[in-house]
Amino acid sequence: MHRGPDELGTFYADNFAMGITRLAIVNVDFGQQPVQDLHNKYVVVFNGEIYNFRELRKIYADELRKYWVKSTISEAELIAFLFNKFDKDFVHKLRGMFAIAIWNKHSSSLTLIRDRFGEKPVWYYHREGQFLFASEIKAFKSFNLPLTLNLNSINDIFQYGYICPPKSIFNEIHCVPAGSILTVTKDGVDVSKYWNLYRNSQNNISKMEAYDSVESALSSAVELQCYSERDFGLYLSGGVDSSLIAFYLQNNFNTPIKTYSIDFHELKYDESEMSLKVSKVLGTNHKSFFLDPSQENLKEVFDSLDQPFADSSFFATYFLNKFAREDGIVVAFGGDGGDESFIGYDRYRAIYLAQRFALPIHVARVLISTLFSPFVKRNRIFKALSLSDDLSSLYEQFIVLNNPHFLKNLINTEFQYNSNPMTRGVILSEVEDFVRFDLNTYLPGDILVKSDLASMANSIELRSPFLDHEYFQTAASIPLKYRVNTRHSKILLKEIATKNLKGIDFYRKKMGFGIPRAEWLRGPLAKYSREILLGDDCKNRGWLNQNYLREIIDEHELGADHDNVIWPALVLESWANKWF
Repeated sequence: MHRGPDELGTFYADNFAMGITRLAIVNVDFGQQPVQDLHNKYVVVFNGEIYNFRELRKIYADELRKYWVKSTISEAELIAFLFNKFDKDFVHKLRGMFAIAIWNKHSSSLTLIRDRFGEKPVWYYHREGQFLFASEIKAFKSFNLPLTLNLNSINDIFQYGYICPPKSIFNEIHCVPAGSILTVTKDGVDVSKYWNLYRNSQNNISKMEAYDSVESALSSAVELQCYSERDFGLYLSGGVDSSLIAFYLQNNFNTPIKTYSIDFHELKYDESEMSLKVSKVLGTNHKSFFLDPSQENLKEVFDSLDQPFADSSFFATYFLNKFAREDGIVVAFGGDGGDESFIGYDRYRAIYLAQRFALPIHVARVLISTLFSPFVKRNRIFKALSLSDDLSSLYEQFIVLNNPHFLKNLINTEFQYNSNPMTRGVILSEVEDFVRFDLNTYLPGDILVKSDLASMANSIELRSPFLDHEYFQTAASIPLKYRVNTRHSKILLKEIATKNLKGIDFYRKKMGFGIPRAEWLRGPLAKYSREILLGDDCKNRGWLNQNYLREIIDEHELGADHDNVIWPALVLESWANKWF
């Protein structure tokens, strides 16, 4: 019930059943689901938010009253009407994050629709005439399905930190891809893509025109997402993305909005000073929380996962949501999508530099070393430059946690597979190509998995204005020269933020939302991780080479950082202990 503690609704037919647990945000009093239309044709369940719901309700007001014969229309009822009127094309009218399921009683067909970026998940199992779907993989566990482990995914966890969609930890379970429609009929299952980010660079526009269009699109996206019948807040890091959302959000309200942040005792991970500065400039009601790296907290976080997921910032994201929920928040705003929309990651700028200057390796190393930090990140970039013959292989080195050759020593032979780079077979030649690649892999496989699981585990709806598709398309059309240069990324966003939030330095080095993983694994979490990874359960499972793992743990505790190995191993084994 963590995904929806407010209501439980079900529908049963001879060969079909559907249910939903509801987190009531909009139409709290009359938004019950599933919805069955008055024509006895469709049954609808819906997870997420249609941000332009009120606008669509107004446009089709007369037809809606005839279709439903009543004046109060919920989001799910609107979806049923639009599907009846436009069939699957209705999805193009929606602005929002959503997972939609529509059962057609007349044709005994099921339609599953996932939002454009994949903010809301839809997992499914299809074998021998049986089709199941759910928001989390954990939901399938009670059915005692004949599931087999996807050996590729074990490697993926250590290599990338996540399992690349549409795959899962099990061979028989997949997710509906972002921006796609899955249809189940008596003839089988069909998946089709309904949305892709398209390139439409307006190279002839001036910088001021670009500035105005981005500012207008982002403020519009925030305003559109403001409506809620439940208490809301914002996760504020003090970086450009969350600060801009805070600025536009506060502009829509006369009273101070609530903002939240996580603090760390380790200064290189702590952004409390900057988040507090932004809060004071905007006049928000700000609260921060120190994160306790205890064994109990780690177990709580791992228990919330439905498959192995080794992005360690999930730990902090989970407790940020938990603290906000305990303070009464039901809807939260976050900055997901800011980096993807405006060339924000350091690896994008590294690609831009390598592409623009085509410098010899020793010159590139000197140049890049002056632009990127911290030192560990520079080392990764140096290594990537030295190992790469083309931009795709260069990018692969940026995104991997561990080299595939190293994994041959860690993963026992019978559980290994011939690992192929994630970028293999993909044509990547320009910076925008790498952004699109991440939109199909890193964003829906890592960033949005982290955000959805961490928020919904604590019964919070998380909204991301940077993932409004109209804003995102506007950002993608801005000429590259206004988004990134040799010194900075997110050029226009930083200029907009600097203009509106006086006295805040948005050109400082990017921190990212990480945790002191290496320090914790040789400190408060050292004993626990050693017990789990070198215990009988892990040994008997036989996935990992115990002798090599012990060597890695010993070296880490003596000061050599191997947290990029230990953390994924801990996630994998903790998940296996719970699942099996």
